Amino acid sequence: MPVGFDFRQDSPLLIEQLEKSLREKDERIMSLETENAMLHLRTAQLMRSQQAAAEVAMVTRIHYQQQLVRAKQAIHVGL
Repeated sequence: MPVGFDFRQDSPLLIEQLEKSLREKDERIMSLETENAMLHLRTAQLMRSQQAAAEVAMVTRIHYQQQLVRAKQAIHVGL
């Protein structure tokens, strides 16, 4: 009798182990894909937040510049 793999006896166990390993890997892939999607969503949210903050800073700067222009005009008119 040859030493090694007895296909009739060992194959059901091997198939079961391979199927279990495949299921575990599929679950891990699904978990990573879910995490990736959540990270993409969070990145988009942060980018929108950053864009909104930049817009607020720009409006504030324009408002401040307009106030300076008005103040200079008031000083110039007062002279």
